[in-house]
Amino acid sequence: MSVSCSSFIKKYLLLLFFLALWLLGSNSVQAQDRKWYIPSHAKVQYAGITGWLAVGPGYEIGKKNWWQIDALYGYVPESIGGQRSHHLSLKNTFKLIQPQLSEKFKLFPTLGLTTSFDINGDADWQLASLFYPGYYDITNAIVFYPFGGIGAEYQLSASFIDHIGFFAEGGAYAPHLQDLFIGNVKAKEIFSLGLGINLFF
Repeated sequence: MSVSCSSFIKKYLLLLFFLALWLLGSNSVQAQDRKWYIPSHAKVQYAGITGWLAVGPGYEIGKKNWWQIDALYGYVPESIGGQRSHHLSLKNTFKLIQPQLSEKFKLFPTLGLTTSFDINGDADWQLASLFYPGYYDITNAIVFYPFGGIGAEYQLSASFIDHIGFFAEGGAYAPHLQDLFIGNVKAKEIFSLGLGINLFF
């Protein structure tokens, strides 16, 4: 792929990212009865596919807010990743059930899918290339990351922060799951853990 073509694709993907963010905000109006540009929460995530540390706005959609969508910027410093990298991610989280354990506290399992774009164009996910060079004939700047985990939310008395959420998730790059299925890799080689909080307004 030529440099000019690669540059065009990066700009096109960035445009799609921010367009998707605008559309998600517009959809959230019906669910949250708020102006489209006002998110329902802010997310801070450590590790996982989104970067060493990622932050961004999020929106909850659907009855009982069962669908959560976040637009995240993530950063990996050179001291940790070997080179500095910047990530843009769209994260979809689905709350499977939401049992209310008390008046202010609920705990729920989650499943989700994150689509992440490495601005550097060099996401380190092609583990199978160690076994089959050129096996994945697509850019490794875009990755898909299915995950599952557990979340919790607690109602606060603060005027600005309505409630706070915590989550822990485990997942793997989609192509790595294929490698696991056919026996090329072991589970401990591909799965990673992400932790974070949500501040709901």
